[in-house]
Order: sequence, then C-alpha cells, then structure tokens
Amino acid sequence: MEEPGQIMGGMADRAAKDALYEGFAEVARALASGRRAEIADLLAQGERPVEEIAGEIGQSVANTSHHLRAMARAGLVATRRDGTRIFYRLSSDRVGELWAALRDVAAGHVAGLEQLARAYLGERDGI
Repeated sequence: MEEPGQIMGGMADRAAKDALYEGFAEVARALASGRRAEIADLLAQGERPVEEIAGEIGQSVANTSHHLRAMARAGLVATRRDGTRIFYRLSSDRVGELWAALRDVAAGHVAGLEQLARAYLGERDGI
C-alpha cells in the first residue's frame, strides 16, 4: 500500500505533467487556424506591421491583432514598437522551423494539399 505522501506526490506529478502538456498544446492551438498559419508564413518571410499583415490576410486590423495576441501568448511572435506602429516577427528561428515542419508534414500527409497548393500557387516544386 502506498503512503499518503506517495499518493499526493503522484497527484502532484500528474498536475505538473498536465500543465506541461497544456503548454505544448497552447503552441499547437496558436497555429490551429488557417489565418494564424498564414500569419506564421508571412512572418517567416520577415517582420511586418499589423496593418500590412491584415491587408495580406484579408482581415481587419482588429481581427488580425486578436490572432497575433494569441500567437504572442504562446510565445510564437514578438513585437517591436516604432512610434505608433507595432511590428511583428516570429520570436525565434525555431518558430520558423516549426512552421516549416508543420507545412512539410501537411504536404506529405494531408490528402489533396498539393492540388490546393497548385491551384493557389500554380505549378511549382512543392509547397
């Protein structure tokens, strides 16, 4: 039979493990939107102000800011202020690598993705 401390230790370990995996899931949720994936793709190309991002993804500045805040909470984007403008960038090269890996996995495993990419991008070598 377990001692009471062992039971509590196990529950504490479970809570810590749950919190750890929730942290991983927060990053996944931050990219679990087509718009946020598009933002990640744009920012992988370089820093941009929110107004430019909004124009590129066809959303209002308010909606785009909402997506960027969710991505920032997950640690995926960082900001820089220049006067009244806020510029966004991926927070690290690792985030860019994550985006590239997600795109590559999707290209290899999501049925019809290559056809969708060709319809959007035209004939190219891969996504």
